Amino acid sequence: MARRKRVAFVTIGQSPRDDLVPEMLERIGPGIEPVEVGALDNLGLGAIARLTPRDGDPTLVSRLRDGTEVVMSKTWTQRRLAEIMHDLDGRGFDLIVLLCTGHFEGLRSRT
Repeated sequence: MARRKRVAFVTIGQSPRDDLVPEMLERIGPGIEPVEVGALDNLGLGAIARLTPRDGDPTLVSRLRDGTEVVMSKTWTQRRLAEIMHDLDGRGFDLIVLLCTGHFEGLRSRT
C-alpha cells in the first residue's frame, strides 16, 4: 500500500478550519494525512486583541475556532507565517497549503 502524503494546511487564523478543510479533503479524496496549523493557535484573546493593525499597517481578516472574525496586522502575520513555514519545512511534509487569499512577499518554503 502506498504511503499517505502528509499535507499541512496553514491558516492565518486558528485551526482547525472546519469551514474549509473538510470540503477540500472530500474533493481531494483519500490518500493524504492532513495536519492543520493556525497562526493564532495557542494565543489567548488578549494576545489576539493586541494584533490589531496600527495606522498604515495593512490588515487581514480571519476567524477563530468558534467562528469569531478577527482583524490582524499583516506585518505580524507575515512574520508568524515565516516561523510556521520554517518549522513545517523540517517536519517531513509532502505539501504545505496556505489557506489565505492575501499575498505575502518573500514567504518561502522548501516543501
